[in-house]
Amino acid sequence: MATRTGSAVWEGTLERGQGNDETRRRAFEGPFSFSSRFENGKGTNPEELIGAGEAGCFLNGARGQPRKRQVIRRNESARRRQ
Repeated sequence: MATRTGSAVWEGTLERGQGNDETRRRAFEGPFSFSSRFENGKGTNPEELIGAGEAGCFLNGARGQPRKRQVIRRNESARRRQ
């Protein structure tokens, strides 16, 4: 299996600082802040990226199951609540 990496940088204090996270291939790059992590502020947060990754793994795993089980429909999506 291929190795995938990502990174995050945070500058400043917890409440007033800001950060940026990105994937190695820059398929995603976005800012995050205290407000976007712990409140309803603009931007993303690392937990959303983890949730998206887990949902993708679930969908790929479900697709690998035999068709007779009908585990997941053709264009199904998966969402994970934090």
